[in-house]
Amino acid sequence: MKDWDNSLTGEILTDTENVLEIKYTECLYAKTFREADAGDIGYAALCYGDYPWTKQFTQSKAYKRKNTDAG
Repeated sequence: MKDWDNSLTGEILTDTENVLEIKYTECLYAKTFREADAGDIGYAALCYGDYPWTKQFTQSKAYKRKNTDAG
């Protein structure tokens, strides 16, 4: 196991041909940025990129985020 294997903790809620839904319960990156009073920087650097990445990854799946722990 690599050190970064523990950076995210979560569970797959739905995994079908059209939907991949993951619920993350812990994020080491968010914790680290919040502790440095830089949650906004963490979100901009690590979380926000999920939107364009997902759009390029597949046109058939929409990306929705209920909330983020970074900010």
